[in-house]
Amino acid sequence: MALGIPSVYYHQSDIRLPFMLRQAAQYSPDFPRCKEYEYQRIDDIVRDIEESGTSLCD
Repeated sequence: MALGIPSVYYHQSDIRLPFMLRQAAQYSPDFPRCKEYEYQRIDDIVRDIEESGTSLCD
């Protein structure tokens, strides 16, 4: 995030991300394109990446 590189964080729905990662994009314009997604199973992540492709970080 500090380098301005687009970041995508996946976490299980029953797990909370550390404070600095939770919705980081809303806290500062210094963290553009930082997204978080919840998942139930690893298959959900694979499907999301396959469907989104490079637009995942847009």
